[in-house]
Amino acid sequence: MSVNNLKLAVRTVLVLLVSTALASAQAVSTASLGGSVKDDQGGVLPGVTITATQTATGQVRTAITKESGDYILTALPVGPYRVEFTLPGFQSHVQSGLVLQVGTSQTVNATLKVGEIFSFTVLTGENTEEKSVHVNYQDLVKDLKVGNRVTVDN
Repeated sequence: MSVNNLKLAVRTVLVLLVSTALASAQAVSTASLGGSVKDDQGGVLPGVTITATQTATGQVRTAITKESGDYILTALPVGPYRVEFTLPGFQSHVQSGLVLQVGTSQTVNATLKVGEIFSFTVLTGENTEEKSVHVNYQDLVKDLKVGNRVTVDN
């Protein structure tokens, strides 16, 4: 083997080693975040929106819990995070001060409390009379858990 061929072979091996090292570094320069969300009675909550905001950059990623109440966010840039859990009818839950490290998977579970009483106005097409309906989510959830159905009549 000539000296030039040997130099070419060494350069090729070095380029391959450096490329592999860079690809490996890029592959693990992220982290993941997952967990489950339940109500204050221990029931799973599907449909919860999880918003993970990297506080250093403002970058936002979202996920929604599955039927099992579980969620996962993968390939998150490392750094400090604020995570918010929201679902209509429930009080939001926020966890701050979370720091994701390279190549790690962090578990963040949340418990959401039933929301407060609210009211809204119902307007019907022919009748311009306003009707106020007051809903207490806590009572509504209890009724639904025992198989009752709550209806609103005009």
